[in-house]
Amino acid sequence: MLAYVDAIVRENTITVDGYTTNKTERGIIKDAARAIEKYDKEEAKALLSFLEWGIDEYNTPFVKATNSDGGYFCEYEEVPCATKYNEETDEAEYKEGYHNYFCIRFVR
Repeated sequence: MLAYVDAIVRENTITVDGYTTNKTERGIIKDAARAIEKYDKEEAKALLSFLEWGIDEYNTPFVKATNSDGGYFCEYEEVPCATKYNEETDEAEYKEGYHNYFCIRFVR
């Protein structure tokens, strides 16, 4: 399941981030693909193709933003819960059970 998914759409890139209940890399990839599918179906298919080929140190969608040089990156990190700032109430919202935060940017 996904929570607090958001996207920044720019001229040449789309950045999608959110939280997932999945705890494994395979599950995170599936949820990230589902989140980006409404922005780019081909990019979602490409992300899922890593699961077909098998993930290892040479075949991985995970690339750190520091190594991206303004292009593609995909990262995740373990978190205690999902959080989102609500500007209307000036408070943070929390959702328990979401164990990983992910962020992916791809070039159009």
